[in-house]
Amino acid sequence: MERPLVYRTRINGHDRGSIQQIIFYKSPKIVLQTAVNALNSLLSFVREIQNKYEEYEEKAKDMSGLNDYAPIHNRKKNVRLSSLNNNQTASTQLLPREKFRSESFISVIDQLTVSLTERIAAYETICQRFGFLNTFEKLETSELQSAANYLVSIYPNDLESSLGNEFIQFSSFVKIYVETRKDNEQWEIFLYRIIVENNLQCTFPNIEVVLRIYLVLMVSNCSGERSFSKMKLIKNRLRTSMTQSRLSTLALLSVESDILRALDFSQVVEKFAATKSRKVAI
Repeated sequence: MERPLVYRTRINGHDRGSIQQIIFYKSPKIVLQTAVNALNSLLSFVREIQNKYEEYEEKAKDMSGLNDYAPIHNRKKNVRLSSLNNNQTASTQLLPREKFRSESFISVIDQLTVSLTERIAAYETICQRFGFLNTFEKLETSELQSAANYLVSIYPNDLESSLGNEFIQFSSFVKIYVETRKDNEQWEIFLYRIIVENNLQCTFPNIEVVLRIYLVLMVSNCSGERSFSKMKLIKNRLRTSMTQSRLSTLALLSVESDILRALDFSQVVEKFAATKSRKVAI
């Protein structure tokens, strides 16, 4: 019995490259700008694959040992008599190879392209705000001042108008310590390290805040999901009428139970007891 020709992603070491990409994106040392550049290169790579169907087809044949596609058996439609004015277009029957190419290969590539494009678009705003950090020491004073003012306008409660002047001074300071940069150390991490190691948080307070905001931004983006194991413990048959806000709060308390146990709620309990006290002084 002939087995169908199955395309596998493990072609020419691409599975090893995929694992390396996963490790790369999960690294705690990766910063946002570097990840965005990697995603852009990955998007270009996926788009090039779309035009290399014949190449991957030959590699799949070599790996599987098969040369033919599995035949497609379609049920024949019942022929019904119709009026002469009712023109019906006959459905097109594709060959197994063309059917697989259009419905599987091209469809998967298109889905990957759309998903990568959506994820890259999510970072465009962040990169516009913090992108100058990667090359700020090479910018002109006017360009650096403009980028700093734009950042202050976005975070007025966290940054002061003196951010531009701090960057101008900091660019000269960085040149002194640039030789102490470690191998494979991200530039933004290096900037934050020299501030902390030299106790310059008071000298460059706004730059320190900017770097903290930028470095804690997550590289991966995804939709929020609740832990169903925790949901089962919290929302049982006795809590069927629980609102969304209370459910989310209780789920957070359950997930972060180790932090919750370390907190002291004695003052909160006393304040709550005093507010809800129903005893009347005689």
